[in-house]
Order: sequence, then C-alpha cells, then structure tokens
Amino acid sequence: MSDFTKKAIIASFIKILKEKPFEKITINEITADCGVSRMTFYYHFQDIYDMLDYVIEEKLRASVSKAFTYETWQRDYTSVFDTVLEEKSFFLKIFNSIDLRRLEYYLSAFAHQCVRKMIREQVQHLGWRLNAKKEEMVCDIYCYSMVGFLLNWISTGMKEEPRVLVEEFCSVIKGTLEIMLKNSVEEK
Repeated sequence: MSDFTKKAIIASFIKILKEKPFEKITINEITADCGVSRMTFYYHFQDIYDMLDYVIEEKLRASVSKAFTYETWQRDYTSVFDTVLEEKSFFLKIFNSIDLRRLEYYLSAFAHQCVRKMIREQVQHLGWRLNAKKEEMVCDIYCYSMVGFLLNWISTGMKEEPRVLVEEFCSVIKGTLEIMLKNSVEEK
C-alpha cells in the first residue's frame, strides 16, 4: 500500500506540474489531489524538493543500465538524453521553474553515482590506484562536462537528435578519461 500511495503522490505532483510552475505548487495541493494527508506525504518525502529529487532520479535511473560500465556509458548517456526528450514537457517545466543550480545538483548527484562506478571499474581493470581526492576530482570533471552538456541541450529546446549529439560529444572527449586517470595514478 505504501508504494501505491507514493506513486499516487507523484502522479498528483506531475499532473499539477502540467498546469503550473513548480515553485507555485504546494504540498496541500498535492495531497488534496491524491486524497492523502500531509502526514502521509511527509512519511514518504521530507519536503517537495525531496520528492522532486526522487522523481528526477527515478526517471533517469530507468533510462540507464544497472551496470553503467566503461563499455556501456555512451549508450546509457544517450538513454538519459532520450528519456529527457521523451519527458520533454516535465524537464522543460522543471528547467524553467526552479533555480538552475538545483536542477544541476539533481543531475550531478545522479551522474556522480554512475561515473564513479565507471571510474572504479576502469581503474581496477587497468590495475591502477587512485587516492580518493583524485578519484573525486576526475569524477567531478567528467560529471560537470556531461551535466553541462545535457543542461545546454535542454536550455536550447532539445532540438538536436540525442544519438547524434552524444556521438559528437563522445568523439570530442574520447580518451580523456584514460588520460585523466593516468595523470592521477598513485606511484607504486
């Protein structure tokens, strides 16, 4: 029942978001629309931003493979673009309604999970060692470029076809991960 209630809250939020900007939506509106109490909302989410974080992460997580490996990352990154395009009205509404830094935070948090996993896999495959600070720095650089590229695409109206755009992006950054990792390797 709890999962059903959570889905009902999210469905009401998405329905209301189609009619008004995010910053104008209240928890009272959401709970009234789906017929639950405020306490029920707070049982599932800390606040409306926590709910938004959950919704964005769920939409993006469904688009990438569970593995998100070095071998699959381009396909998974393309899938993120495809998902954003399929959910164009939702993402444009969020993009235009909330502080851009907040959307960047949501996307970056998701990207960091995926890229960190890919980096660790690649470092292990190559038999290298990175200290945590350098691993985080490489992850940050990669994530900022990926998230920035995605946000730029959203800001320009998502006109370019995702597959072609991601292929161009990947051709520009090809080999940079290995170079960054090599430059960050701890001496044995």
